[in-house]
Amino acid sequence: MLASQHYEHLVTLQDSRQVIDGYQVMAQRQALNDPLLPPIVILPAEHGRETLLKALAAGARDFIGKPFDMAEPLMRVTARRSPGTPHAA
Repeated sequence: MLASQHYEHLVTLQDSRQVIDGYQVMAQRQALNDPLLPPIVILPAEHGRETLLKALAAGARDFIGKPFDMAEPLMRVTARRSPGTPHAA
């Protein structure tokens, strides 16, 4: 399958990694200036208002603070995906 034929519906990221973190990924994606890129849900290592605002300012569409019940991210991802629509809400 060609990469141009594959569309992601949603991207989930953590904010901290050793090589590249979620904020760097979001910055690279925003630099592409492509309105068809899928939304991002970030699962940050830290929680609080500053982390939330930083994630949203960086381009995250949603934020799931830790600790969380596994049902929460599953419900949020399901709510973000709409059948037949590549990038819902």
